[in-house]
Amino acid sequence: MKTWHHIAVTAVSGKDSVIYVNGVEKARGKNKGSATTTSTIYIGDLRVDRKISFNGIMDEVIFFNAVLSQADIAKLAAGSFFAVSSSGKTPTTWGFIKDKYK
Repeated sequence: MKTWHHIAVTAVSGKDSVIYVNGVEKARGKNKGSATTTSTIYIGDLRVDRKISFNGIMDEVIFFNAVLSQADIAKLAAGSFFAVSSSGKTPTTWGFIKDKYK
C-alpha cells in the first residue's frame, strides 16, 4: 500500500507518551524511559528483539526541544510547518543531525 501518513510522537520522562497519526491521537501510555542528550534514538526499529522494523520511506524527520500541542501536530500533519509557533521550540531536522554527527 503506497499511502503517505504523518506520524508524530510526544515523549516526556515520567509522563504519557502520545502517538498521533495524521494529526489524530491514536495511542497513549506511560513513558517508562528517560531521554538524555546522549541517548541513542532509534527510528523505525524496535531494538528489544529486532523483529519489528519499519518497511517504507521516511521523509522530513524533525525533532523539537519541546512537546508540541495536538493543535500544532495537526497543523504539521496538514503540511503547515510554518504555522507552528517556534517560540520556545527549536526544530532540528534529521538532515542537520546526520551532517553534524557523521
